[in-house]
Amino acid sequence: MSEAMRVPKADTQVPATSNGVRVERLCNTDRARLAAHFLALSPKRLADRFGAVIRDGIERGYVAQLDLDRDIVVALSEADGTILATAQVSSPTRDAHWAELCFTALPGETESHACERAIAVAVAQARQANLALLVVNGPGFDSQTRALLGRVGFDLVIHEGGITGEMALRDPNDGG
Repeated sequence: MSEAMRVPKADTQVPATSNGVRVERLCNTDRARLAAHFLALSPKRLADRFGAVIRDGIERGYVAQLDLDRDIVVALSEADGTILATAQVSSPTRDAHWAELCFTALPGETESHACERAIAVAVAQARQANLALLVVNGPGFDSQTRALLGRVGFDLVIHEGGITGEMALRDPNDGG
């Protein structure tokens, strides 16, 4: 396997904050929690994440097929394990030097910056994995989501089909 997407999971756990919320890198044993999170999303957030409301296929389809060894899936979770927000860095192949960022947050959590914290950790891990570029695509993120993406460093372009954003993770002149 290429080192491009290999990030040691042991380095990804962040101690719980004073309110019991923690940031964690998800692994295969977290699939049920991730599916529960997706199913708890509002219909709009679910459509923003998956392009359509696909509640019936989430657990057996999407979550079951995730490559949690290749992809970086970061969650902001409560002490009881409930996932508040996620950020996923998904590469098309193990050798790719770019990846797509997808993110979710339970209702109210985008406003509380839970999603921003999860994205920040995912971006840091993508840099650690030596990725050069992150992209984000959406059907037309609302102004709050566009502001979030701007705060974390994405350059956004609004076009007829939605919004596309890019974030360079390393200097293109550094030779790496």
